[in-house]
Parts: sequence; C-alpha cells; structure tokens
Amino acid sequence: MLATTPSGEVSLGNAPVQIEIPLTADARKRIEELADQTGGHLRLAIDGIKLLHPGAAFEIYLNLPEGQRPPLESPYRVGNLSLFSEPGGTNGLTRTFDILDKVRALRHHGKWDGRLVLTIFREDLSGKRLGGPGKEDAFLRFSRVYLTAS
Repeated sequence: MLATTPSGEVSLGNAPVQIEIPLTADARKRIEELADQTGGHLRLAIDGIKLLHPGAAFEIYLNLPEGQRPPLESPYRVGNLSLFSEPGGTNGLTRTFDILDKVRALRHHGKWDGRLVLTIFREDLSGKRLGGPGKEDAFLRFSRVYLTAS
C-alpha cells in the first residue's frame, strides 16, 4: 500500500465531498517514478463501501480546482461510483480505479502539485447533476481510500 486515508466512515449524499489522501515524500517519489515510466498502474481504491439507499451514482474527480464543476468529459474525471443492489447487501465492497494516466495528464498540463484530492459529486440516475449546500440522507458510505502501485 502506497498511501491511505485514516479509517473512518465517509458518507455520500447530495452535497459534494472532498477527501485528501495524505502522501509521504516516499509515496510522492514513487508516483513520480511511475508517471515517468511506460506502463505501470496507480490504483485508487475506495474500500468498505455500503449501500444505504438506492438511487444515486457519484462522479469522482482527481485534483479538481477549487469551486469548479467540470463536464463529464473533464480530464480530472476518474469515473463513477454506483451500486445497483439492495441496501444492506453490499457491506465491505471495494471499487478500484487506475489513476496513473490522470496523474500523467495533470503533470503534462502543469497541474500536478504532489497532492491527491478527490472531489465526489452526486449524479442522479436520470443524468442530472446534483449537489449543493443541502445535506440529505446518505446513499453510500465507505471506510477509507487507499493507493497501490505496480
């Protein structure tokens, strides 16, 4: 494991959520080495996922500039997190994304500052983008985010 957030529940509802993955100097160095090589993987894992209420998908962005809400085709976009199951039947799932190409693109455009910050927005299933100041009940909950490299 290259880096991890502290364990503790994070709830995803209507309001955007921002999570920083703390990186040591060694972890930053390893990420730089991977980004300079051809091939390799830098996997972002969202661990301990539990569905609380159905009906929500979430857009995940990496190092999104403050206050920005880009289109789905954004270079900051990592992917979607969504579960289609019955609540209570999803305890402890892990979803992974390979983010090495995103880090390479950020470096190429001068947007890499050695930090990894996720911004997660709710997208409803009809395709509308939700979010805003009002917090609703959580749809998903997870316990930590971590990075692995290969």
